Amino acid sequence: PFPLRQQHIADAVGLTPVHVSRVFSLLRERGIMSISEGVLRVFDMSELERLAPQSLLPSERMASSTLRKV
Repeated sequence: PFPLRQQHIADAVGLTPVHVSRVFSLLRERGIMSISEGVLRVFDMSELERLAPQSLLPSERMASSTLRKV
């Protein structure tokens, strides 16, 4: 494992660390994932994928749905 921090994730996806923290808290509460000691574990990939489009901006939703149709 390498030291994966919420700051690294926030920088990589263009979000604030506060937003990443809130999203991670919700995902942990739902039992979808955990992050501990620099390791991100996904327990329910299908639920994570189901939730992912809901977090996209409207313009990103359009691009995402277009890509999925191809």
